[in-house]
Amino acid sequence: SLTASSPQQAAPTGSDGEVTASASRPGGGWEREFRHDDEMLRACGLYCKKVKADGACLFRAFADQLGGDVAGHLELREKCVAFLEAHPAEFA
Repeated sequence: SLTASSPQQAAPTGSDGEVTASASRPGGGWEREFRHDDEMLRACGLYCKKVKADGACLFRAFADQLGGDVAGHLELREKCVAFLEAHPAEFA
């Protein structure tokens, strides 16, 4: 799951949290790039989905993709931390 946002404006989302690429504003920068990426994903049956930006967004995105919702994000975070602590030489 991805969050496409800008400090000035968040990407538009539908009621289910799916990020929608708004074509109402011809834009440059991130908006044009987001529309391009969104079109490529949709061609593959995928889409961008907004994830709560609370410092755990990476793990929320993992949980959503691996388990279908964000509920398991804390468990995934704990497993990642445990792995990092068990293998410190690999991450020095």
